[in-house]
Amino acid sequence: MSIKLPDNLFPAVVFFTDTPPTQPIIFTILIYNTQETPLYVAWFHENRIDPITVCKEEDRWIDKKTNKETETSRAIGLAIENYNPFK
Repeated sequence: MSIKLPDNLFPAVVFFTDTPPTQPIIFTILIYNTQETPLYVAWFHENRIDPITVCKEEDRWIDKKTNKETETSRAIGLAIENYNPFK
């Protein structure tokens, strides 16, 4: 049985600095592309990490809560660039 995800949803993985190299963190990305700059919401499959919304501004990945690029938003952005099947 094959599972098909909606067109604006895709899985990704990320490694943070405190993540062991053999244990990637799995998350799901939802793309909100109803405005000029798409927003990406990352939902993690671990309870210790809250969802985060990011957007790309030039070459930076901005956390919408802080309006800054953080280590987490950058890691999520790089994962989005690597795993996004809709680019």
